[in-house]
Amino acid sequence: MNSKRNFTFNVLAISVGQFLSLFINFFTVTLTARYLGVEDYGNYNYLLSIVFIASKLTDLGLSNIVFRESSKHPDDYTELNLAITIRLIVFLIIGLLLNILLLFVLKFDLSKLILTNIFFLATIFSSRFMIFRDILDIPFKVNLQMIYSNIFSNLDNLLFLALIIIMPFIEISLKYVIISFVVSSIPGFVLSLFLLNRKYNFSYRPQIKNLHWVIRESLPLAGFLVFITIFNQIDILLLSLIDSEYSTGIYAVASRLVMPLTILPTAIATTFFPKVVSNFNNKSDNNFLYNLINKILFVFSISFSLVVTFNAESIITTLFGLQYVLSAKPMIFLIWSCIFLFFCYVSLDFFTADGKQETNFMFSILIVSVLITILLPVIPRYSYNGAAFAKLLASVIGTIFIIINLKKLNIRPQFLNHNIIGWLIINLFSCYFLSYLPFILYLIIAPFALIISAVLLKCFSESELRTILEKINKEKWAGLLIR
Repeated sequence: MNSKRNFTFNVLAISVGQFLSLFINFFTVTLTARYLGVEDYGNYNYLLSIVFIASKLTDLGLSNIVFRESSKHPDDYTELNLAITIRLIVFLIIGLLLNILLLFVLKFDLSKLILTNIFFLATIFSSRFMIFRDILDIPFKVNLQMIYSNIFSNLDNLLFLALIIIMPFIEISLKYVIISFVVSSIPGFVLSLFLLNRKYNFSYRPQIKNLHWVIRESLPLAGFLVFITIFNQIDILLLSLIDSEYSTGIYAVASRLVMPLTILPTAIATTFFPKVVSNFNNKSDNNFLYNLINKILFVFSISFSLVVTFNAESIITTLFGLQYVLSAKPMIFLIWSCIFLFFCYVSLDFFTADGKQETNFMFSILIVSVLITILLPVIPRYSYNGAAFAKLLASVIGTIFIIINLKKLNIRPQFLNHNIIGWLIINLFSCYFLSYLPFILYLIIAPFALIISAVLLKCFSESELRTILEKINKEKWAGLLIR
């Protein structure tokens, strides 16, 4: 019972922490975009994309391997110290290569070079990059104490938001935002180290034991992580290089507004993944779980997409002002791409559970290759709208690849039954007609209509509802909801 309570509390801490982070970052992104203006915000996201890609090259896929080994021996920090040592060494190497690229290929001036290096320094301290902080989080994960890392992560977010709020009274500039980004990350980093020492007696000691074994184990995951990061950032990077900072700013608002939605498949995977792994030989049970998870994500993503699509301009101008009104159309394309990406991300977890990570790697190579191939000719002609459409198309092609490869798992996607299709068609029309209502009224009524229609049309079966309630420890609600 204690173990179950700890597990439930840990899952709750992760979920609440992620949604709180999403809530805080929503306001941070909105204010940053408003204060900086379109061009400076575009430049900010251009530098952020470069640093994100560079930071993932230092990742090497170490976290999952260290987490696995630490779970076996919670008091042995050999692999943890080794992972920190490897990442510090690789950080210095990637930092050197990054500066060579910025100076001789991208031709950055001194001011831009310094700002990028300050940004890159944040990868050590910041929970937003998950390069060093995710390694420090491992003892908390092993001991089912993720509440601490979530507190420290949201401390970063709150401090950054506070610094952005006071920006108009100090200095509205790109330099101020980047320095604030780094400074806001330091207290959480220091507190993590302090608590790890006090609670688990951990202190960093340089380590090279088992170096070859750890790298050999982690490299297959490293390639996947790098390519997925490129997929998430390359559109902004190429827009800056091929088009303009203004176009990047317009596109970045749409992209940063949509990107946080990916925490939903992460939260659901955290809840269901242990059961998927433990029951993987039970193909019928995993077929059921696979289709249930995809159904939950499909209903959510379609609901969000419909609400946004029919009032995109009002949403953008209300949040970011008239200067970003052109972000509405790319936001619609990106929102609809989430429907396909959610399906892909869930499927990739099932491939991982069955030890078929090579499929994940091939998937990441495919979608990056397709995206770049489409972006290069499309951006000069269609700018930010073309970039968003390219991401949607790459997501569709990735989905086709996943469906073809699902036969390796003996899993068939069957979540699109006649109830779901009927629900989709009805709400396609209802959201369109509701969009003629005043904006605030529309935002209240449309989601309510989507929920009520999902219940009335019985989008989820009795067994599916019981499974969902069981995972959130609310089995007592089953009688009420099913009735």
